[in-house]
Amino acid sequence: MTQVGLLRLLTTAAVMNGRPLKMRQAWMVYDSFTRDERVEFLPEPPSIDRIFREHTSKRNQASPKLWADAYLIAFATESDGNVVTFDKVMARRGPAILLS
Repeated sequence: MTQVGLLRLLTTAAVMNGRPLKMRQAWMVYDSFTRDERVEFLPEPPSIDRIFREHTSKRNQASPKLWADAYLIAFATESDGNVVTFDKVMARRGPAILLS
């Protein structure tokens, strides 16, 4: 989910200040992240479903954008990690979310 999200955003003009990367360039950026020692790729925690449901079952609304945020929050919570985001709304959703 995060891989596709990053690649999609890097090739989106509105996100990239009118200068979206070409797909090949986006892969190069992604590859540089994979070589960064601060970045770690983790398998999905087996207990993620419970936390994911907790973040979404309490809401009595239609919210297509909340699904991805709730999943990432659950993943970070269950992995004792953090989600780094540029999204100010997402940053208010939990202590595991860091606004960059």
